[in-house]
Amino acid sequence: MAKNAKKELLKKIPNEVSIKCAKIVINYNYAHNKGGEIVTITLRVNHTKKELKAFLNELNFKYDNPYRGRHAIEGTVWLDDESWIQRDYEDCVEFWTRYKKPQIN
Repeated sequence: MAKNAKKELLKKIPNEVSIKCAKIVINYNYAHNKGGEIVTITLRVNHTKKELKAFLNELNFKYDNPYRGRHAIEGTVWLDDESWIQRDYEDCVEFWTRYKKPQIN
């Protein structure tokens, strides 16, 4: 079943949290309606609203789950609450996982 990369990512970001920066590699060999290229997209710290919109538009595509370990999407999105969202892979399924900075006492 095809998934939309942008929608999938945005579901992991709480409403009160913003994207700080990001680096994502997209393998369009496994994305629908795209050529067979591999593209790196980044979002810099202190980005503008226009840059954020362009970054999210790059993620607005459908993809299939990977085949034999070949990932459609890899990367990390850092959030302004010191948490991050990383692309993970398990049992031939790709997904985003949100990690929080551990509490150190």
